[in-house]
Amino acid sequence: MSSRYNLMHAQLAAGLLTGPAAELSTLGVISPFAAQARLLESLLPEAKLDEWGASTVHRFQGSERDVVVYDTVDSGIGVRPLHRWFTEGQNGGDGARLLNVAASRARDHLVVVAALDQLHRSRTTQDAVSKFFTMLLERGRTVGWESALDHSPVTQRMTTGVVEILAEDLEGARSVEMWLPRARLVGLRSLIPSLKLITDQDVDTEPVTIWCEPDPDGYLSPEAMQAKRGGINMRPCRPILESSAIIDDVVWTSTGCLLGPDPGVVLRTRHAAFADAVRRAQRRRPGIAPGSGQLGDECGRCSRSLIRFEVGRRGLPTVGWGCLICDSRNSRQGRDRAAGERQLIWGRP
Repeated sequence: MSSRYNLMHAQLAAGLLTGPAAELSTLGVISPFAAQARLLESLLPEAKLDEWGASTVHRFQGSERDVVVYDTVDSGIGVRPLHRWFTEGQNGGDGARLLNVAASRARDHLVVVAALDQLHRSRTTQDAVSKFFTMLLERGRTVGWESALDHSPVTQRMTTGVVEILAEDLEGARSVEMWLPRARLVGLRSLIPSLKLITDQDVDTEPVTIWCEPDPDGYLSPEAMQAKRGGINMRPCRPILESSAIIDDVVWTSTGCLLGPDPGVVLRTRHAAFADAVRRAQRRRPGIAPGSGQLGDECGRCSRSLIRFEVGRRGLPTVGWGCLICDSRNSRQGRDRAAGERQLIWGRP
């Protein structure tokens, strides 16, 4: 949970690697974050492993390729602040050094996958990092992200029929994991029969885990409750920062809630190795709280579903497990009930 990754950036990289870049002789795909580097590595075709490589920027020092794709991962959008590599850009600092390594490893072309307007606009000082992004905007060729998908056989932007195509992917699937931020899950009802067929498989772990964000009072949405009553493993979790689904070898992402009334930009990637890598990156481990492939539980006092909390104090990657209302010391009723007890169970993931 400490290393950052960006699924949509990785899906765009998949579009590049299977489309325009497929004929390149030597190629390097790098990122400052190890989690993203592992996702990018999963996209490399086996036939190209001698000439292509993927790693963190740190490990790529000393290597060169004709073309280098540099994935910044951070966008400056959302609740997670930009990493200090992009905000502390003085000469000789880590951020400036990483950008220098990324740019100097390319013999012919450097391709930067980034929200350049966001990264550049966030700069308040004219340091080395700011000058680098200024140069990219002034001298480089800015290409819209859609162009990365123009000739890709694995990643497509889905503009219509999202729920219908999701239903097709669910037919015959063996495992499903979804992440749904708080919204009216208008697309969930029609998927319940297909999800139920997958749930009824005779396997050791739960083949379906749908993580959904509850409302401020700790309740699941009516659509999520209907699915839960239908036997689907609906797991409340807070916060859910991005919406995605992994269905066997298919990865879905969306800028809004994937099954909500406005899913926003939706990308779909069919790539077995990438899906496995995403599954490893997103899988929630059991321990303090039940994880992926496990059933949850209900509060013995109010019958709400117990929630997996994934934001600890001061932003540390800690996991909590409890009832949002009954275990909250911010409510008088919760204080009375929790007198002498711990607020929540917290621990490392």
